[in-house]
Amino acid sequence: MRDNPAHTLKISMSKLKPFSASSYIHLLQWVINKNAVINIQNNDQKCFLWCITAAFYPVDNHPYQVLNYVQYENEMMQAMRDISFPVAITHISKFEKQYNELLSNNKININVNAYDESNLVCPLHISEMPIDTTQIDLLYLSNKTTPHYCLIKNFSRLVRCQTTEHEHKYYYCKRCLSQFNTEGKLLEHLVYCKKFEASRTIMLNPGQTIKFKKLNSLLESDVIIIADFECFLKHVQKRFNATSHAVSVI
Repeated sequence: MRDNPAHTLKISMSKLKPFSASSYIHLLQWVINKNAVINIQNNDQKCFLWCITAAFYPVDNHPYQVLNYVQYENEMMQAMRDISFPVAITHISKFEKQYNELLSNNKININVNAYDESNLVCPLHISEMPIDTTQIDLLYLSNKTTPHYCLIKNFSRLVRCQTTEHEHKYYYCKRCLSQFNTEGKLLEHLVYCKKFEASRTIMLNPGQTIKFKKLNSLLESDVIIIADFECFLKHVQKRFNATSHAVSVI
């Protein structure tokens, strides 16, 4: 049997544009009210670099001004080898590695968070570097035309309203945003949590219930055949004494 020949072939190609961040955009008002995020007002594409610099060289007065950090730019640029601005999220691991190689006495790990459709904070990128290194948490913002990184200076204050009504400090897992009263409990949790992909844990509201429906997901195969065969009992008519009974054997 002869196959029908192909007369035309159409190939469509598009350029991959990974998430990156550049110029300043405004924070949501509820984030501003938390006083937990530094939104540096840059007019270039270096918001990532300024956030990392601000984490190492914090200032008390006007921390949102780029002028506070330009004196450290050359130092930070050493870790930007082969990384272009605006910095894509996919290049953050490369920056970590190059920074840690240059400054081995001050290793870092960088996590990136973003708003979801409900304006709740959720993990976007979680570092694979050890947790005992210096942690830097960024907030990724985006509107229709401009993406932007901000520095989270108090992670507990930013996300606490999502998990509890209490006001004291909690230790948060950056992978699932679960909260703990002590750092020791957090470290115990991370042993298991780091085996899974990062995601925000959503708890049920009072009165809500959940029901498991996909029973087929419990099975290794879509189709299972169970076969058995019948057994015939051979009746034995025998009486041993007045208190014994007839016995049937297979």
